[in-house]
Amino acid sequence: LDMVFITLAEMIVAPLSQALASSFSDDKSRGRTIGIYGMATSLGRVSGSSISALLMTSFLYRPIELWGAISTFGIISSIIYLLMFYHRKF
Repeated sequence: LDMVFITLAEMIVAPLSQALASSFSDDKSRGRTIGIYGMATSLGRVSGSSISALLMTSFLYRPIELWGAISTFGIISSIIYLLMFYHRKF
C-alpha cells in the first residue's frame, strides 16, 4: 500500500518539478537546465540513501540527535531554496 502512495506522489511531483525547472530557463538553455536538474535529483537520491544509512547507524539509539541532524539538513535546504528563489530575475 505504501508503494502505491509513493508511486502516485512521484507521478504528480515529477512533471511539476520538471516544468518548474524548465520555467527557470530561457529557450536557448532549456536542455542544459533540465539536464542539470536531472543530475541534481539523481545525486540527491544517491547521497540521500547513503547519508540516511550513516545517520541511522550512528544515531540509532539517540533519537533526539537523529531528528536534529535530519532537521538541520531540511533547514539548510530551505535556506538554499529561498536564496535561489529571491535571486531569480522575474
